[in-house]
Amino acid sequence: EELLSAKETLEKQVANLNQTLSQREEQVQMQEETIQAAVETENMPKGFPVSGAAQIKETGAEDDTGLQPEQEIIFIAAVQTNVTATGAGTVLEVKEAGEEPANVSIDHGNGYVSMYRNMGEPKVAVGSQVENGTAIFEIGEGNAEIGYSVSKDGNYLDPMEIIEIKG
Repeated sequence: EELLSAKETLEKQVANLNQTLSQREEQVQMQEETIQAAVETENMPKGFPVSGAAQIKETGAEDDTGLQPEQEIIFIAAVQTNVTATGAGTVLEVKEAGEEPANVSIDHGNGYVSMYRNMGEPKVAVGSQVENGTAIFEIGEGNAEIGYSVSKDGNYLDPMEIIEIKG
């Protein structure tokens, strides 16, 4: 009888330990998923690409850029504002303006790349490090339109779902 009683007690303890272990495993899995989600979005360029107020240009106009609306947003900015980096990173590419707008691409890490197009003169060079808010172009009378897009691992993302607009 004593052995049966001890066996029942031990079985209850084992059941409690198994339940506790299962709960801990669930907690660890939830923490790992939270960490993975944070790492996934850690380098996402979330800033606003203009240092001041800007309007979004309606798509469908004759002078559109030719990119799909889900790939690029066209902002119209005020003179004497700047086109700014939307996150920290390294400048990958700088193409000067000619018949086509100048193009600046920034690698933010973790597969994120932001692209800026403007008829102004780029203020950054290939290989330079930028922070969120670093000036890329200065807006003047002839270059108020800014094309902005973001990709992750080569796939375009909707910038409006990423940009954190404050105020």
